[in-house]
Amino acid sequence: MTDHLVTVALPVPLPQLFTYIVPEPLRSSAVPGAAAVVPFGRKVLTGVITGRTTERPDATLKNVIDILAPDTSLSPDAMATAQWMSDYYSAPVGECYRLFLPVALSRTSDTVVELAAEAPALPDRTEPYRQRQWKQLAAALAAGPMTVAQLQRSTAVKAIHAAVQYFRRAGLLTLSERASSGPEARTEWHLLGSVSDASGAKNERQRAVLDLLAGAGTEGMPAKEAMRRTGASMTVLRTLHKNGLAVLEQRERSRAAGATGTDEQAQRSLTITLNPDQRRAVEAVTAASDEGTPATFLLYGVTGSGKTQVYIESIRHVRAKGGSAIVLVPEISLTPQTVRRFQAHFGNDVVWMHSRMSDGERHDAWRFAKDGTHRIVIGPRSALFAPLPEVKLIIVDEEHEASYKQFDAMPRYHARDAAIVRGQHLSAVVLLGSATPSIETYTNALEGKYRLLQLPVRADGAVLPPVEVVNMVEERKRRFAEMKVKAKEIGKKAFEDAARSISLLLEERIRERLERREGIILLQNRRGFAPFIECTGCGHVERCTRCDVTMTYHAAQKHLRCHYCGSVTAPPTVCPECGGFDFALRGFGTQRVEEELRSLFPAARILRMDLDTTQRKHSHDTMLRAFGDGEADILLGTQMVAKGLDFARVTLVGVISADTQMMLPDFRSAERTFQLLTQVAGRAGRSTLRGEVVIQTSQPEHYALKHARSHDFAGFYAEETAYRRAIGYPPYARIIAVEVRGRKEADVERTAQQFGAALLRSLPREAVLGPAPAVLAKIKDEHRWQIIVKAYKEKDKNGARARNAVARTAEGLRAAAEGNGVRITVDVDAVGTM
Repeated sequence: MTDHLVTVALPVPLPQLFTYIVPEPLRSSAVPGAAAVVPFGRKVLTGVITGRTTERPDATLKNVIDILAPDTSLSPDAMATAQWMSDYYSAPVGECYRLFLPVALSRTSDTVVELAAEAPALPDRTEPYRQRQWKQLAAALAAGPMTVAQLQRSTAVKAIHAAVQYFRRAGLLTLSERASSGPEARTEWHLLGSVSDASGAKNERQRAVLDLLAGAGTEGMPAKEAMRRTGASMTVLRTLHKNGLAVLEQRERSRAAGATGTDEQAQRSLTITLNPDQRRAVEAVTAASDEGTPATFLLYGVTGSGKTQVYIESIRHVRAKGGSAIVLVPEISLTPQTVRRFQAHFGNDVVWMHSRMSDGERHDAWRFAKDGTHRIVIGPRSALFAPLPEVKLIIVDEEHEASYKQFDAMPRYHARDAAIVRGQHLSAVVLLGSATPSIETYTNALEGKYRLLQLPVRADGAVLPPVEVVNMVEERKRRFAEMKVKAKEIGKKAFEDAARSISLLLEERIRERLERREGIILLQNRRGFAPFIECTGCGHVERCTRCDVTMTYHAAQKHLRCHYCGSVTAPPTVCPECGGFDFALRGFGTQRVEEELRSLFPAARILRMDLDTTQRKHSHDTMLRAFGDGEADILLGTQMVAKGLDFARVTLVGVISADTQMMLPDFRSAERTFQLLTQVAGRAGRSTLRGEVVIQTSQPEHYALKHARSHDFAGFYAEETAYRRAIGYPPYARIIAVEVRGRKEADVERTAQQFGAALLRSLPREAVLGPAPAVLAKIKDEHRWQIIVKAYKEKDKNGARARNAVARTAEGLRAAAEGNGVRITVDVDAVGTM
């Protein structure tokens, strides 16, 4: 009898599919898209069946262990999108399929630890710390086998994995694998009324509960809510159930995040009437959706033009026709605000999905999207993979944002482009929205690949805010001159006052808004207190020993921290170069700006929003709601305060330094500077109150700043594309960044040189830049070299020639490189070159 063979995509960093035998009882379920539990080495993994095969590899084949329920299977469009991602981004196919699976199935098996049946005694010469570890482990395992995770929670043993392996090698422990159970369903008691009146009640508590249920309708309510509102105990509810006066039952409780209350912005959106431009945009999108053929639109509208209202009305049309919608936002911090606004219109039809949710929350969100309980999913890039039925509309808000590109793991996909591909497989409409479209997206719209929709004016008659630019070089010169003190006589305190971060103009504008009790947003796109600490004697700057970057001073913790690897050290007391004792803090991070604000405006209520203050769950939402409710006067933060925020009370936006992004050695630095400044400027004057923007810079003549000052995207686009054409960068060429990294610099350099030489056998010299050390040449003790490959559109229209050459070279060198501790990473359509 011929074996029934299937190929399975497994979540491992390997490029191939794996072949398994399907036992007879499982064959009817072993269809493409089904989730299959299979052995893989010593582990048990869950993968996706991609199809049947008749090709039998030389290796001994193993049997599929189980086929999971059909509600975990992937749809044809999901499988097609995953395969495209693997092919286009040169990514392991199983890692692409994994994105579409619920979190519980993307795990490997659990390692189970138990005491060995005939364990030898612990040797007398065992080190004392190992003896202490064994005492704890043996005591915990005496009650029975435990997973490594359970042991971690049950003991104080550090480096638990290393300890377990040590005692396994000593013959004291045995290890085995079991399939991970993942998050379990959570239930709660639910109460339903079964009588129309409270005449059967025996006491006041029972009567109160029955009266409450009479007004609750057929759905009843959670038992906890009934007890809270009536003061009744669980005993009272059980008595009512026993006497047939109510029904008490356990129901599954969703951990999916959906209901998040409301706010001023959400309530305001309920009364908005579309203007003619918005109406035309909605009509175009809904007409394309009704046709049932794939289409991509760019909704280009100035800040405050009402793009979100276009999204809402387009979704309303799709939902009325029975369809579902996915809304992507660039930052997790924007998700709660967006959810509240959409929920004001669509109620519990809305659910959010993002990486900061617990496994249980993500599992429930995935499952309730799959069964259609929620039909509108909102979240950052991972929300694109939600298993909604009948998806008719995918919205990518702020499509220009770099956060849509995955940087730190495979596959290195761009959610905007993956959305367009998934939309094609779904025959859905994809709507890209931005006030500052990416250069590539706007070019595609001008060339007719996407349909261009425009919102040229702000909604509700609001006007774009005027922008004032402060030349900080002249500002500091003037301050020194006013002191009438020679440079050598300037004391340290006087120097710091002269070099402060807030100009006199911005100080004056802040004071005016505080007096009028209007909202203020300040952007400083650098966290910490000071970007670096410098010896005043010789200029030595403290650098990270593990990375090729300076250490940032954090005042609250009084330490230096590397923002790339997280290393922490105390500030120096003696210069290691010259032996000097005098150090100065250079530059301004958000902490230092906050300190300066508190000195200038001691009565002001200030919220600082950066990575250091938003580590806790829901911290973004808590801060934004507090600011929106008027509990703070000034919202100071990094770029997260520049995106998508809509507060009617904000009339002043200040940019502490526009130079941070502008000075980066990256071909997109001007584009990102223009986008960031235009976006943050758009937070001011979004209602009846007039807004104003103050931008501080040492380069007031830079073209990105010049066009941002006048809200002139078309002018910036013309100037930037002329520069890009001259140097051969997107949109005139596609970029593939190859990164080679490892701990031994010689091995990294050798591998990079081999990679570059191999590429030149397939591609012309002008298409290959490098190899060369990366701008950040060392991160986390790993040396980095880089090769930039250009696929010029006039010679390699879709970039296939360049992608294939890079993929072949990477595959040919990867095994030998990894044997030397060197990793090769390919980033197709890289959004930066640092």
